[in-house]
Amino acid sequence: MAKVYYIDPIDHISGKLSKKHRTTYNHRHSINGNGEQKNYTSCIDYSNRTASADQIAQRAAFKAVAKMVYERKMNPSTLAQDQVNFKAQSQYRTFNKYLWSFCMAEYTA
Repeated sequence: MAKVYYIDPIDHISGKLSKKHRTTYNHRHSINGNGEQKNYTSCIDYSNRTASADQIAQRAAFKAVAKMVYERKMNPSTLAQDQVNFKAQSQYRTFNKYLWSFCMAEYTA
């Protein structure tokens, strides 16, 4: 009977499997005491971690600024003035970035 040597179909994984995949794999090489090189893949799943206080505050600020931008875009009087101000400036290339920076400055002030 012949000897069968099983090999792993994938030697190691590093990075994400797809754009929608939430798990990131980190690959690192390690040399043990015998001088052999071993491959380790550790899985980091961010979905199981609770958000810190800073992350919660940042998400709340993002939500508030996004709401401010939406309200400014839906109001015809502020929209017309914002478009005139956007055309007069040269720092921001898109209207959305201009509105976002304007609303962020209002939010942080």
